[in-house]
Amino acid sequence: ASGFGDYGLYLGGWREDDQLSGFAGLTVSHSTFFQNELGGLMTWAHQLYGIKNVQISHSTFHSNPGRPNFSRPSGSGVVLGRADGGVIEHSVAHHNGAANTNSAGPVAIWAYDSNNIVIQHNLAYENRSAGGDGGGFDLDGGSTHSILQYNFSYNNDGAGYLVAQYQGAPAFGQNIVRYNISQNDGRRRGYGGITLWAAQASNPVRDTAIYHNTVVMSQAPNGAPAAVRLFGDHFDNVSFRNNLFITDGVAVVDADADTPTSSVIFQGNVYHRRDQAGPLIRYGMTDHGSLASWREVSGQERNGILPVGAAGIPIWCQPFVPFEPTSIAQLQGMTHYRLASTSPTKNAGLDLSQWGIDLGGLDFFGNALTDGQPDVGAHEFIQGDCALLFRDSFQSRP
Repeated sequence: ASGFGDYGLYLGGWREDDQLSGFAGLTVSHSTFFQNELGGLMTWAHQLYGIKNVQISHSTFHSNPGRPNFSRPSGSGVVLGRADGGVIEHSVAHHNGAANTNSAGPVAIWAYDSNNIVIQHNLAYENRSAGGDGGGFDLDGGSTHSILQYNFSYNNDGAGYLVAQYQGAPAFGQNIVRYNISQNDGRRRGYGGITLWAAQASNPVRDTAIYHNTVVMSQAPNGAPAAVRLFGDHFDNVSFRNNLFITDGVAVVDADADTPTSSVIFQGNVYHRRDQAGPLIRYGMTDHGSLASWREVSGQERNGILPVGAAGIPIWCQPFVPFEPTSIAQLQGMTHYRLASTSPTKNAGLDLSQWGIDLGGLDFFGNALTDGQPDVGAHEFIQGDCALLFRDSFQSRP
């Protein structure tokens, strides 16, 4: 679907009497949506959850520019709105959104006002916006019981992974962001590889677990990004655990407020700033040059009275260089972001079962997760992993 002034595919339901209307059982696969002004694919319904059981797979969404001065965000690759039950997987979204000027801009692959959505094994890169956002992946306002997992995001204007709650949205919560990789996202306006934002204190981003992700962030030409960016302080019961955060030239964590641990808690993460020329962490009005300083002042990176987390330097299977895949097939054989057996991040994670967290069984690369002490980040080391050139962790079809 190409060349349309609206979306390449738009599915919705509307009834003036407020009775449920929409679609159920939609499948989209092996499709391409490009150069459509408002975006690639979108679902929406007059009533919440008017769209049910959507399956989108093995598809590409690219060069959908968005419309300047439009009243709503435009230029997304694919967005599930008001859906109950859905999967977006094995798909690629790139170079979307460049003409959007709306302050609440587009995202490559995302969902809002939706329940039970799984977004997995996808690639999002070089997505843009002349207004806000322009990110890779997003669980936005009203998202519940949904998961972002096994995705790769890089070189996007906005966040690699956005967790957001817009004003007036239905309640947000019970969401998971796990085993994803973000590489040099946040190219504009100071977004993080992982970014949190909510418009209202009375309707916050809440009850969300963010664990075992790997974020690598370098300086950007526009704004000061971070591995983790907290805009505002409208959060409740959000946790960051066992993530690997690496930056060069920018802070690892950048938070607008001294957010208490009851709102956002960090435990068992590894933090590394390569250049060491500035603060490791910016938290509210205070810059911290060390993890120990932040821990002492904020109470973060403690499990009870025990200090946890580390300021460590990971050791990779091969010398680190940015990896910029353009297809799902290239992700299948990727050797980047695999930790060596000698890495201090190996077996350095916390046992998340003490918080009732289910890891999901597999790491980013398809390695089975054991019952032992987990590694930090998106890779769980197994013997011989550094010599492994191919693992079919991403489903492949003709």
